[in-house]
Amino acid sequence: MRKGEVRRQSIIEASERLFSAKGYLETTVDDILAELQCSKGSFYHYFDSKLSVLTAICEEKVRLWFDAYKKTRVTSTRERLNVLLRCTQEIITNTVRHAGARNLWIKVVRESERIVIDAHDDGIGGQMERILPGNGLRGMRERLAQHGGDLDVSTRHGEGFRLRLWLPVATNMMLASAPQGVNR
Repeated sequence: MRKGEVRRQSIIEASERLFSAKGYLETTVDDILAELQCSKGSFYHYFDSKLSVLTAICEEKVRLWFDAYKKTRVTSTRERLNVLLRCTQEIITNTVRHAGARNLWIKVVRESERIVIDAHDDGIGGQMERILPGNGLRGMRERLAQHGGDLDVSTRHGEGFRLRLWLPVATNMMLASAPQGVNR
């Protein structure tokens, strides 16, 4: 790893520790700088904002999970990773912009023949009939549907917001296009 890559990674790791200990909203860029004993210039050389660090943390986690998953399945593709990554980014962005949440929990698991992302926050929540699906939620649904997945949204006033999305591990189209003689 080059020196610049080491510094960027140290910012990500310190931020993740602080976000976990203090919460995203309570952690400031100055907290991150104090933890690393580095300058603002060094931080802003690699990241535009605290949100961009959070996005980098989530991207790294999804990549690590997906890399581990790829080792077990022949059918994994870049497109599927991209769908999961974009949906995760949208979840984070919506939480930061709209939820008034102190915490966001994202869990990625395999359930039977599906990859599932379950995300919930402790924000203000609301009434489902008052939530207007914007481009973010609509885009997530469309991306997931293109790969045989879907999205459930639930919320109650004062109880936060929950998104549960999934993609099938393999679609019929993927299975049909597999080379002959390949065991899955």
